[in-house]
Amino acid sequence: MFISPGDINTNKYVISTQKWLSERGLEVSKSLPVDTVLVVCIGATIGKVAMTHAGKSATNQQINAIISDEHTDPQYLYYTLSHRSTELPSLAGRAAIPIVNKSTFAKFSISYPPFSEQQSIARVLSSVQEAREKTEAAIEATRALKMSMMKHLFTYGPAPLQEVDKVSLKETEIGMVPKEWDIIRCEDLCKTITVGIVVRPSSYYVPKGVLAFRSFNIREDYLNLKDLVFISEVDNQSKLAKSRLQKDDVLIVRTGYPGTACVVPQKFEGANCIDLVIARPNQDTIRSHYLSRFFNSKAGKDQSSASETGMAQKHLNVGAVKRTLIPLPSLAEQQQIVEILSSVDRKIEAQETKKAALDSLFQTLLQNLMTAKIRVNHIEACV
Repeated sequence: MFISPGDINTNKYVISTQKWLSERGLEVSKSLPVDTVLVVCIGATIGKVAMTHAGKSATNQQINAIISDEHTDPQYLYYTLSHRSTELPSLAGRAAIPIVNKSTFAKFSISYPPFSEQQSIARVLSSVQEAREKTEAAIEATRALKMSMMKHLFTYGPAPLQEVDKVSLKETEIGMVPKEWDIIRCEDLCKTITVGIVVRPSSYYVPKGVLAFRSFNIREDYLNLKDLVFISEVDNQSKLAKSRLQKDDVLIVRTGYPGTACVVPQKFEGANCIDLVIARPNQDTIRSHYLSRFFNSKAGKDQSSASETGMAQKHLNVGAVKRTLIPLPSLAEQQQIVEILSSVDRKIEAQETKKAALDSLFQTLLQNLMTAKIRVNHIEACV
């Protein structure tokens, strides 16, 4: 397989290429062995590091391939170059396309502990990295489970899998749903559906004041509280009062990832929003979290996608949200559906917290082991 800089996009690059080559009648006359360290040496991604792990492979002149000798552990080399990767762009020559040539790269100095210590360092870092990868896989598997559960819940309701044959279904404009459910336009389930600040929103920004959520802050069923902006209390109470938020409002993204929705919690009542659809459900008919969950389901996303306008930047307007067809079970069933999906969300959140802790541990170990602030024998003695 021919590896280009664009292929190096993970902490470890895993390849298995013998079948790929034979299917195409190709051979690599000078192939790289397993555990060759690859470093991008040209363009905007200088310093990205990976390793070959299986099969035959070859690269072009955009990648420096380092084959370690008997005195150097390849995984240690991979980790130390990963740690120093931000230094590599400074070695590039001044040209239209920056490049670190082989002779310059060969002079790049790295710390070189005894071979046994290199192996120990690599073993410690690999164990943490393996735990990170397993956690990432668990997160993806749980997200896939959630998508599968959403499809089941919006088709059969909260019936257990072993009882779905007892659920009577009917065909509707949005697919099969339980026979007892109604299909109702979103505008008929909400007190109001309006839009946040759309005219020169940045002109209202102040360093401190009332929170104003943007599309960036809306995630599926939760608020991302990074990169927040603020508007003044005076504007929030006067000219921008129309888009002031209430507890249990459903915020729906218009531009970027149209249809993505979440619910406004109590603590953010009185905040404002920018270029978002605000749906205020009639709580006697539909629960806010159920409405948000449906917009984030495949059936909801399909309707949002069908209503998107714009070529370069997809856009969902208020009219499209009003016309969205919502499957409506009883309030009790709505609550059951929300609770089932919330339990999966809690599991994903716990896994993401674990991954964040492992990421932090890995970076701390990488920094301290590669600068000898901590010697690996100190860690192994504690294990």
